[in-house]
Amino acid sequence: TAEIPIPILSNARNELAEQFSVILENATDAVIGNALGTVTIAADPPLPTLSIDSIEVSDRTPVEAVLTVTRTGDLTRGASVSYTTVGGSAEGGTDFAPQSGTITFLAGQATATIAIPILANSTPLRPTNREGVESFDVQLSDPVDATLGGAVGRVTISADAAVGVATFSISNSTAREGGVAEVTVTRGG
Repeated sequence: TAEIPIPILSNARNELAEQFSVILENATDAVIGNALGTVTIAADPPLPTLSIDSIEVSDRTPVEAVLTVTRTGDLTRGASVSYTTVGGSAEGGTDFAPQSGTITFLAGQATATIAIPILANSTPLRPTNREGVESFDVQLSDPVDATLGGAVGRVTISADAAVGVATFSISNSTAREGGVAEVTVTRGG
């Protein structure tokens, strides 16, 4: 018995299983029985999957929308992914500060965050200019050493509370027949 060492080269690509053949020929003073041997190079582990969450924030005061990008699967090597904000009913520059960039994951790192500044409304709110729920997206793209799962995170900016507008609420009450029901009306705003 003898062994033939065949170096297997490494590369940076994630690949499925591969095969090649080794053929015995030109035997001297011998007969070749099985002349064909197959070498299988095992598949690389599947690439990790990246996904981004969706969140809700308020625009009553300037805040940041912090979205988490999660990497699941094989974390033994680093990975990266690009991101960009995409306006929807919320407008970049008016409701949020547009952002784009790249997140880099180190080997073993499972999460990273993206912080998007939410801009406070500059106009005092009145019934005629009250905003409702608005949203924009943060989109992942161009993964390196990873695949995309949930590639879009939605940021929902909750409805404004109208400033200077009175609100009224009424309480429930229980009364006996022939008695008096007292309800409380509360003014806010």
